[in-house]
Amino acid sequence: MNNRVTLNNPPNPTAGVLLSPFVDTWASVRAMGGAEMDKAQQFAQRSTHLVTIPCQPGVQQSMVFSLIEGGNTRYFQIEYIEDPDERHIELRCMAFEMNQNAGSAS
Repeated sequence: MNNRVTLNNPPNPTAGVLLSPFVDTWASVRAMGGAEMDKAQQFAQRSTHLVTIPCQPGVQQSMVFSLIEGGNTRYFQIEYIEDPDERHIELRCMAFEMNQNAGSAS
């Protein structure tokens, strides 16, 4: 886990709330390969990344990860959460990158 990310509560535009931080944590963020994408399709149609974090109570599928990388902020919408060993050690979140230019170099 070599990336520092912020896990944000879901936005509520009607209340004028964009994203509000829930917790900052270390994470492993990696693009999923072809075989992983096939597995992810069982859970969600757009999953593009696997984000692994230490187990945090209260994490929900409606939350958004933000990652600052090279002065730019990337956002990842969680689509599916699993606790692989059911021992509450880590959470694996399948997510998709939210902005239009996801993964492109600027």
